[in-house]
This record gives sequence, structure tokens and C-alpha cells, in this order.
Amino acid sequence: MERDKQSILDIVDSIHLIFEYLQSTNWENFEQNTKDQDAVIRRLTIIGEATKRLSHEFRSRNPEIPWRKMAGLRDIIVHEYDDLKLDIIRQIIEVELPAVLQSLQPLLPPPPENQSND
Repeated sequence: MERDKQSILDIVDSIHLIFEYLQSTNWENFEQNTKDQDAVIRRLTIIGEATKRLSHEFRSRNPEIPWRKMAGLRDIIVHEYDDLKLDIIRQIIEVELPAVLQSLQPLLPPPPENQSND
């Protein structure tokens, strides 16, 4: 259960970072900037790996989330790195990730309570 919580946090954090990375650029610049591409693709890989770490039970309880596609993207990135299509990456970022983020929000663990007694 703890691993599931951490994996969900890793996925959500990675989505937020992807959006942050792309906030200061446009798509045409992104297509020309391998450094930005590397950062985004790294985060997409983390999303896929974190998805694979989720327990089967957790994924089964949340079938509306495209777990298989998320994990599959990691495999494509790792094994077909030399043939990644940026138009597909763009579709994932602009369409898929916002929907995934919205679906994951209710599944996030509550923030830790403040332990100080100030």
C-alpha cells in the first residue's frame, strides 16, 4: 500500500514537472531543443515505471485510468528510443496527461499532518 502511494505521488509529480518544463516554451522550440525533450521523456519514463510498480489490486480498483498505456509508453521510450514520434508525445502531453492528472487527484494520499505543536 505504501508503495502504491509513493508511485501515485511520483506520477503526479512527473506530470506537474512536464507541464512546468513546457510552460516557458512553444512546441516549435521544443521540437528543436533536445535538452527539453530529454527532460520530458525522462519524466514520461518515470510515469511508466511508477505505473508498473503499482499493485495489481490498486490498478484493478481504478480501471478508468489507462494504466496499460502508461506502462507501455515507458517500454516504447526505452526500447524504441531512436524512433520516438514527437507528434505522439505532444498528443500524450496535451490530451492524455491532463486527463490522467484529473483522475489521479482523488487518489492522492492526504498531505502529512504538521507534527509541530506551535
